[in-house]
Amino acid sequence: MIDACEPSPGLYRTRRGLTTPGWRCSDLPYERLKAIPDVAAALKPGLSFADLDAIAHAMTDNQAAEQLNRERGKLFQQIKSKKVA
Repeated sequence: MIDACEPSPGLYRTRRGLTTPGWRCSDLPYERLKAIPDVAAALKPGLSFADLDAIAHAMTDNQAAEQLNRERGKLFQQIKSKKVA
């Protein structure tokens, strides 16, 4: 649902360090995207939310973080080996 944000008590810090009254959203950005009416028409041709759901649910957040760290390590090893050579 697009109106999943509600006022929350207290103040929150912004990136610039300012305090501002906050809104608490219970949905993740992908869930909020799916809640926009007729958003499927804006997807690339041949891509559906079923395809995106399969990608989103293929691994857990922890598995994705582990994969990211492995690939990041490989990248830095390549950079390090090129500096030495």
